[in-house]
Amino acid sequence: MLKKLYCLALSVAMCGFAGCSDNNEENISNDKTGPKPGIDLVMTPADYKYGDKVSVTGLLTDDRNLEHYEMLLLNSRGDTLATKYQMLLGQQFNMDDFIQIPLPKNASADDLRLVVKLDNTRNGEAVQTFDLPAVSVPTFELLNLVLGNGNIIELMKSGDVFTTPTEQVFPAGVKGLISTTTGKNGIYWGTRNSEIATMARDSITIGGDVESSFTVSFNPRTFELTFGERHVWSPLPNTDCYYILGTISGHWQDGEITTERTKMRMAGFQSKSDTYYTWTAPEGDDPEVGMWGSTAAGTFRMKQGGQQGYILWDGQKIVQSATDDASKSFPLTAAGAFTIKANLTAGVCTGVEISGSGKSLIFTNGKVTVNGTVAAPSINFCGNKLNLKAGASYIYEGTITLKKGQKIYSDFDLSGFTCNLDLFNGGGNSTWTLKGNGGTYYVRMDVFSGAFYACPLNGYPDVLYMDGWSWAPTATSTAVVWSAENVLPIVRTNGNRYEGTFYNFGWGGDVAFYVVHPSTGASHRLPNTFFTKYVGGNAGGFLIPSSAGYYKVVIDLKDGINVAADGTVTAKGNDKFTIDYIAQ
Repeated sequence: MLKKLYCLALSVAMCGFAGCSDNNEENISNDKTGPKPGIDLVMTPADYKYGDKVSVTGLLTDDRNLEHYEMLLLNSRGDTLATKYQMLLGQQFNMDDFIQIPLPKNASADDLRLVVKLDNTRNGEAVQTFDLPAVSVPTFELLNLVLGNGNIIELMKSGDVFTTPTEQVFPAGVKGLISTTTGKNGIYWGTRNSEIATMARDSITIGGDVESSFTVSFNPRTFELTFGERHVWSPLPNTDCYYILGTISGHWQDGEITTERTKMRMAGFQSKSDTYYTWTAPEGDDPEVGMWGSTAAGTFRMKQGGQQGYILWDGQKIVQSATDDASKSFPLTAAGAFTIKANLTAGVCTGVEISGSGKSLIFTNGKVTVNGTVAAPSINFCGNKLNLKAGASYIYEGTITLKKGQKIYSDFDLSGFTCNLDLFNGGGNSTWTLKGNGGTYYVRMDVFSGAFYACPLNGYPDVLYMDGWSWAPTATSTAVVWSAENVLPIVRTNGNRYEGTFYNFGWGGDVAFYVVHPSTGASHRLPNTFFTKYVGGNAGGFLIPSSAGYYKVVIDLKDGINVAADGTVTAKGNDKFTIDYIAQ
């Protein structure tokens, strides 16, 4: 045992020595004359490039009280490239932090230094420094223009410059960022003090005084941003328009819209042989003119004003037809303040775009682009494939085996997806951890709305399932109405106690609990005769609270149950089971 401890201590010391500099004292501030705190850090060694994150871990201590630490990233001339500041409290802190290396204008390979300063409340300071030799300049193959209205436009490489492949229509005054990804998790360019810089908080103004179309070019080395000639689009007569049909109105009184409605009119604009028609969800609560500025999740199609001409989607390509067909509609699986736009060249629709609420969706022939990423036939999830769901354009599903404690990851950053906290830890992070029991799981991901659904298929005794109506996984989810593919997993926590969290819309709904997953074709319900509260009108029915809000349903099966081959459920003991809904 002593030999193992000695080897571990030696390896940690060598790792820290490899990246450590020996001039810590000269970096201490002159006015810091008090007793020093303790600092013992290790930097993860790597061949760093600009844009990389430098991780630092270790122990910070003080006899009285720690106050803060500061990370400073310096170039070879001593100029500060980046800083990071963290307040502290107490006598000990386990540091696990990082600082991202910003890409300077006209960057070249350079020797950088990371300085970590630790202060206590007694005017003492300790410093540890790390050398980052020969930090190199990254190369890029693709950049993205991420606009504030949700649109994401690819910038294609042409020598040292990245340019929009064609003219794009930009709303007046629209702002955005330029990024190596479709978000802020790579290198991105914004503005600082009105100048373009990497990792800058403020956006770049792209749009002009009026809506117009033009090209955008950017040089990621010199940070030079240029715009092509701006072309203003002329409005078409009011009679040259399209109307939106379907189920996406954000006003509950509308239901499905099947006729031309004034508030669903798409205004037209023209430039030479190109036209586009655009519509934004109107404000107001009057169902004749408004929908509170937001669409609902649903499907839509477009009808030419005063004519039998329709723009449809058959799942693979855009269809223009003289016959309406609601089965060939564009899917919109999220609610939001969206703008819908149809682009036509010489009368032929080449694309339909939805943007707003930080999201974008583009339908073109043979391709659907979601938030800047083309929807492929399958995506990776925990080393397995999720395939496009039948009939869907950007929803993936599959059945995979997961282990308790396993890291959960995907091709898509999971921080934007809804996380079932009864099954996973780490919601809001790019990866999660499975805290539920291992086994076979059905997984479904909507990469546009961010809806994520996972359900263990093992059945009792690992899990129960809730179905019914007046509930949903979250307050912003589409309400569930007796749907076998959306049952809520009620997870076993300890003994025969089961828990699951849901949002209750307060519509006076009722539910049932199954002991096997409905996908088996069996509907083995937990009888309500074993319970004394929330009992519904039939043998397998239960009521849910009448007040809206989040609830955790807690079921205690006491000694457990027996499930016969024919689905008959009996109690193992004589004690009544309990069910409670705990407001969250």
